Amino acid sequence: MQLKLVTLNIWDIPFWFALDREARIARLGQYLNKISPDLICLQESFDVKHRDDIYEYLGRDQFHIIEEYDRTRRVLLFKHLDWTGGLVTFSRWPIISSRFIPFRRFVDMDFAEYIARKGILETILTTSEGPLCLLNTHLHAGGLHVDVETNIRCRQMNQILKVLVARNDMPIILAGDFNENEMLQHPVHGPAMERLGVKDAAEDNPEPTMRSDNCYGKRWFRHGNEHRRIDYVFFKSLDLAGLRLQACAVMARLEMPFSDHELIMTTFSTKEFAGNAHDLR
Repeated sequence: MQLKLVTLNIWDIPFWFALDREARIARLGQYLNKISPDLICLQESFDVKHRDDIYEYLGRDQFHIIEEYDRTRRVLLFKHLDWTGGLVTFSRWPIISSRFIPFRRFVDMDFAEYIARKGILETILTTSEGPLCLLNTHLHAGGLHVDVETNIRCRQMNQILKVLVARNDMPIILAGDFNENEMLQHPVHGPAMERLGVKDAAEDNPEPTMRSDNCYGKRWFRHGNEHRRIDYVFFKSLDLAGLRLQACAVMARLEMPFSDHELIMTTFSTKEFAGNAHDLR
């Protein structure tokens, strides 16, 4: 068995500052159809119409999708956002169950983060090697005080760690936008993840996922002038399904990008596939 996973923050926020949304979604849908991944984790997929467009590009008969993917909620009186905190997961493998676990909201968090209602999207899949837990997440960003922002992410990470512990009897893949550079070097949740046996898929070849030379990043004032690695794919207990990491790469597209983030593609395989070279690019 081989699992090809893609994760990307698609920057599909239905407000004026998210540029070229229609064109970017079309490019992304065509690209995903071309590379044919098995698992897709998207963040900032707040517009359910565009979710449906991506589903159409992928092929409705080829992919399963999370429950409530098209459910909406009203914000700011006139806007409708999705129900799952901008998170959506597609899978070629049948979905046994899915649930959205919203992060707790705090009075000191950025207002945009408050209405975004981020969290953890847990999807349990059935594969040819048994069940697999796929966690898709997006952590807090923004705010006037870096210490407050970091503290909120720590509290959100505590919720993620609780889910990891609760699913300790299953192989787990954790993917998403963590808004934290050098994630496993963090003095608190870095050691906690290490104790749980969580591994970084790009440990041997870390690459930035938010680049200052991305044409959308350059036009968005929060990004700054430095490359950063804030999107990750983590995994644990994959041996329970006989899986191992085969490859992980950032698919940087400086011309005609899909988002202000870069897409990560990760391949896991059982032993019989592990020796096969797989060109991610």
